[in-house]
Amino acid sequence: MGAVNENLQRPVGPEPQSLPQPARPEPQSLPQPARPESQNLLQPARPEHPPVQRPVGPGPLRLLFEGTAGLPLLVIVDGEIDYANAFSMQIRIAAACRGQQARGLIMDISRVEFMASCGLGAILNLQREYACRRGGLVLCGARAAVRRALALTGLDRRVVLAETIAQAERLLLFTAAGADIS
Repeated sequence: MGAVNENLQRPVGPEPQSLPQPARPEPQSLPQPARPESQNLLQPARPEHPPVQRPVGPGPLRLLFEGTAGLPLLVIVDGEIDYANAFSMQIRIAAACRGQQARGLIMDISRVEFMASCGLGAILNLQREYACRRGGLVLCGARAAVRRALALTGLDRRVVLAETIAQAERLLLFTAAGADIS
């Protein structure tokens, strides 16, 4: 390197050679996708997707109440008892027991295909409910899967089970009267 000029504080000597710059290509415009005239230009175009097919879940739990004041209340339960509906089932049945002044509760669960553990808890709570305690609680018509759940949890030893509604009514009379009626 050459000598440094003290006044300018830069090297003295020949100017450095500049390197040749590569030639830059002319910018080309990219083809624009065709847009319908009704589309907002500020919104990016979105590809059309087929509608999402969601799996069909269990239908709503249906409860049908039959009975008159002072007699056992019959509740026909139709659907699956799971986390989403067990508590509301319990509340609705307890309110019907109080409103009818039911002397016992018969739950026909022959149309129940599945019962989660929270459904079993709801049945235990109904058994302890004051309105149903006066005459007892009988489950009738339980399918094999529900009976298996009752057996695995030991609930089959705490709740009275019957095959038919007529048998459930006789069992309620037995428990209410405190004596055998046969």
